[in-house]
Amino acid sequence: MMADSLRTPAFDQAALVAAVLIGLFALVGAPFWAASAGVADTAVVVASAVLAAGLIALSIIDVRTFRLPDCLTLPLLVCGLIATWWICIDDCRWHVVAAIAGYAILRFTAAVYQRYRGCEGLGLGDAKLLAAGGAWLGVEALPTVLLWACLLASAQVLFSWKRRGGIDASTPVPFGPALSLGIWLVWLYGPLSTVS
Repeated sequence: MMADSLRTPAFDQAALVAAVLIGLFALVGAPFWAASAGVADTAVVVASAVLAAGLIALSIIDVRTFRLPDCLTLPLLVCGLIATWWICIDDCRWHVVAAIAGYAILRFTAAVYQRYRGCEGLGLGDAKLLAAGGAWLGVEALPTVLLWACLLASAQVLFSWKRRGGIDASTPVPFGPALSLGIWLVWLYGPLSTVS
């Protein structure tokens, strides 16, 4: 009886989204894991697992509800600061600055959009997720995260447009999955300015 209650369209959709996201995260992470096999620091592996789990969970929730809940974004931000200190990436204070900058960038963007369009175009959950990304990655990573996220979101919009036969400016598109994948790519490979 319990198994039957889980077989709902919403559950099937969430399971499909979860499978696709886990596959994408694993696919883009495969070269990283192959390169670091046998030499990866335990702290980096644990931190990567925590980050991936948080980003996947937030992406699934955003796809289903168009919300990024504080009960996940804020702990992910704190975990980023702890991971920075634990792994000794660099001065943790700069990651606090990055978290503030990440939030401010998308909060300002959302305010400008709402002022000129008269409707909400970007949720504060997205700003908090970018703040978490800043906590994990640092200030220099934020432009690359946003570049990846915008490219991925554009691809998502194009896919939705093709699938639905057209969308307009009022069609909601979750930005969380694109932002999450952008954060994950930069966590694994660094910002574009450092890629050789």
